[in-house]
Amino acid sequence: MARIVCTSDLHLGITPARTLKVLVGDMARARPDAVVVAGDLGEPAELFCACLDLLRPLQVPVGIVAGNHDLWTQAGGGPDSDQLFGEILPRHVRARGQCWLEEDSIFLADGTVLAGSIAWYDYSKRNPQTAEWTPEQFARAKPDVINDGRRIAWGHTDPGFAGLVSDRLVARLERLSGDPAVRRILVATHVPVFERQLTGRRGDDPVLESYYANLTLGRRLLAFPKVGAVVSGHTHRGLEPVEVPQEGRPPVTLANLGSDYGDPRFVTLEL
Repeated sequence: MARIVCTSDLHLGITPARTLKVLVGDMARARPDAVVVAGDLGEPAELFCACLDLLRPLQVPVGIVAGNHDLWTQAGGGPDSDQLFGEILPRHVRARGQCWLEEDSIFLADGTVLAGSIAWYDYSKRNPQTAEWTPEQFARAKPDVINDGRRIAWGHTDPGFAGLVSDRLVARLERLSGDPAVRRILVATHVPVFERQLTGRRGDDPVLESYYANLTLGRRLLAFPKVGAVVSGHTHRGLEPVEVPQEGRPPVTLANLGSDYGDPRFVTLEL
């Protein structure tokens, strides 16, 4: 059995460093075999790096997934979102001996493997009021309802980027699933990938909720019997670990990490 401590949405700079130091101490006392941080560590990149440094006292493998805030561009210039995601953030993660889960995986002695992806939203979560919207309509509405619409700068559409990172994760899961030494896989995403993980969102704008999920990826993950748990962040609304039955295969444990600004939290999964 492997014990995995999972957290997300630490938002260093909004959340004080002293608060995150307490969180890290609490996580260490849970005696995990590994730790996963499912995105939104801090922005700009200097705060992302400072948050990585706060995790250094953890004497176990630490896996990092980027969040949408981590890819925000700055008003005064600097790297664009593609540079942050593809070059700068993974370089800083690896320089500290931590694992960039977007491309690398953590292998534990008992056959548990940790993989991950930012996932990104693909507008697959639809309110009845937006059920017939085109991707172009969602893209035009985005700057009015979420800061990503003003601070993400790259050459992708949201569905295009979501498909790109989802394909990469699925290809990795195919390789891992074919490895007889791999017994079970925990997938960490920033953006939730199951409807169940969205439980507890409160009366949002009917347009806004389409920027909170990638349900397409969730359906793809269910094709892999070795995927035993999926944890996500992004919504700041917690879902305590719950086992979801699957026909003809073991249940999948789902969790959503309820960290909020100034109030970081973690969950412990035993797989």
